[in-house]
Amino acid sequence: MKRLYACIGLSLLVAFTIVFYFGIFGSVFLLVTAIGLVFSGLFVKKYTDNRPEIIAVAVVLVFGCVYSNLYTQLYFNPQSEKYNEKAVSITAELVNPCYHSYNSYCYDLSTSKVDDKKENIKLLLRVSNELDIDCNDIIKCNVVLKKCDNDYYKSKGYLYTAKSENYYLDYKVIKAESKGFSYYVNEVKNSLLHCVSTIIPGDEGQLCRTVALGGKYTLSSDLHSSFSKSGLSYLIVVSGLHMSIVAGAVLMLLKKVPKTRVCNAIRSVILIAVIFSFMVIAGFYPSVVRSGIMIIITFVGSLLRRKSDSFNSLGVAAFVLTVFNPYSVGDVGMLFSFASVVGIIAIYPRIMSYIDVRLNKYPVYNVFGRYFIDISVLSFSCVLCVTPISLMRFGTCNPLVIILSVFVTALISVLLICTLLCAILGLVPIFQGFAYLFGFVAYFVGKAVIFIVDTGSKIPFAKVTADPNFVRPFLLVLLLFIGFAMLFKDRYKLLKYITVISLIVAFSGWGYVKITNYDKLIMSIYSTGNGSTVVLRDRGICAVLSCGGDAEFTTDAIDRLNYSDDKIALLVVPSAKNYDSRYSSEILTEFDVREVLLYYKYTTNEKTYGLAKDCEQFDTFTGYDRININLLGGVKDRLICDGNRSWQYIYNDKISVLLAPKDGDVGHLPKKYRCADVLVTSGELKNYNLLCCGNVVWTSEKEVPKYYVNAVSTKDSTFDINFK
Repeated sequence: MKRLYACIGLSLLVAFTIVFYFGIFGSVFLLVTAIGLVFSGLFVKKYTDNRPEIIAVAVVLVFGCVYSNLYTQLYFNPQSEKYNEKAVSITAELVNPCYHSYNSYCYDLSTSKVDDKKENIKLLLRVSNELDIDCNDIIKCNVVLKKCDNDYYKSKGYLYTAKSENYYLDYKVIKAESKGFSYYVNEVKNSLLHCVSTIIPGDEGQLCRTVALGGKYTLSSDLHSSFSKSGLSYLIVVSGLHMSIVAGAVLMLLKKVPKTRVCNAIRSVILIAVIFSFMVIAGFYPSVVRSGIMIIITFVGSLLRRKSDSFNSLGVAAFVLTVFNPYSVGDVGMLFSFASVVGIIAIYPRIMSYIDVRLNKYPVYNVFGRYFIDISVLSFSCVLCVTPISLMRFGTCNPLVIILSVFVTALISVLLICTLLCAILGLVPIFQGFAYLFGFVAYFVGKAVIFIVDTGSKIPFAKVTADPNFVRPFLLVLLLFIGFAMLFKDRYKLLKYITVISLIVAFSGWGYVKITNYDKLIMSIYSTGNGSTVVLRDRGICAVLSCGGDAEFTTDAIDRLNYSDDKIALLVVPSAKNYDSRYSSEILTEFDVREVLLYYKYTTNEKTYGLAKDCEQFDTFTGYDRININLLGGVKDRLICDGNRSWQYIYNDKISVLLAPKDGDVGHLPKKYRCADVLVTSGELKNYNLLCCGNVVWTSEKEVPKYYVNAVSTKDSTFDINFK
């Protein structure tokens, strides 16, 4: 059977991805597709030669669908519901170094006991204070566990996220008597990162550390945002591109080694050792493992004097990374990595051979043009496969990424090699002069990369945005049409027509949605756990009236604001509590906010206060202030303070919405504001019987109280209110 490993591994990856992102509809789609494949393989004569591959793909799709659903129903859901929303005492080992993300210190823990019962659970601990703990140390503490709902954390095998019952975590640490492999790897990595930080300063140093050593959380939010907006995020994730650059550099150094059997074996062993070392230092992220497995398989085949197949190697990597955890596809970086390699293997050679046949006769092409065209086609092939995933996950893409990546890809290659040499040589005192030389080159290359990326991210109208909830069904239908086209003899001709028609439909639909929604005045209430995030939108401008929720929803909340592409005219931070203000500093960091109205008292986050002061207009309120705000499209907001919290009565001549603080006392609210068409709250209110509200929007993950009649929960989706 041709490419058996590719058929199994890639089909399994596709099946897990469709079930993970499309749910029950994806499962039905996979089963229908499998039936169609079996029918084609058994009864269509022209597929007789490919019958084994077709049947194998159909079987794997069904297996992936069933396995993923069983994993959810029989393992993940029962395990993650067991301690959900419960305060427990845990005894756990720190398995990875601490990192800082969105104002929290994050610790990867593996428990040995939960409430004095033996439980082996992987969880992510988020706390406000940095803990005095190293890898392999044991920590004992009391925390509140919450079922993990974040796609990325699910992909890493987390069942829960944990947080302290109080603002600061009270804990006890038992130092490990002996350290494990991960501890020493982390020590080496920290030494390399320290060398780069010492020699290469500023944003350039951050970029170098991220690209060369996988220092994911060392990149500043501004720089990360620029890469995201320009569509070049895949270039800073250690993946096949980086592995190929490292492998190419090693092969270049060993170029003059005699090509005997023994020398070829030594060359392969050296390269495998270098690639494995790079995997260890960069961290065993899925993108790193995938590319590392492919290169190692290639050179193991060379050792055994057998030629490896790229698609088979990719299939093996896909199988290894997904079979033990179907949720691993929740890591969009891994999907980007696989998609870009598919583009390089399947699309890039075809386009280059087509161009070579027509331009090889021109000397200028062979001397100067081929290098630039080669990079352009390589970038185009990667972007073509990555774009659907970007739209599916984030609802964004940047058509200019093809042009930008031509320059950035070449510069990233130089930056990667120079940074690695700088880090390694910096550890050896007698070679530190050379380390500074390579660091000097890396600094200016990094500066050039940042300039190009920053410029590209600021080009007007370069970013295409769409709601993923609309994009995903479209992509599923497109995939169905592509599969249908493959059943015909003129499949490539049909694929061209399908691609053109799909692009026309996609851009027409996108334009129609933009035009029809342009004049709508919509209030969106997001699902962000236990808290309220409320956004009012009108004609490309939005006002964020509350920015609360749980820490694990931070990325999702920022993504929703990001793909809407609206300018934030106003940010209201109605209290210092997390259920009202959890995402305030992230919003101020990620977006250019014109005006901020901030509740300011002793418990206010000082980072938020510092960022807010830099905005065009900044005001604070506290105590028993009463503030009138003119929002968008004639909507007004009456902000009423009640001690250390505040109510918001948002209204126009059509509708009124009361945005209530958690555990607020209705008795402290003036009577004229107690009647509203819609009540938005994340908790039970004191003296609720004094309210007269027609509908309730419940923004907590807890069960809706029975006395909240006509209540709608935002637990699973966004709730929209049309003010017109």
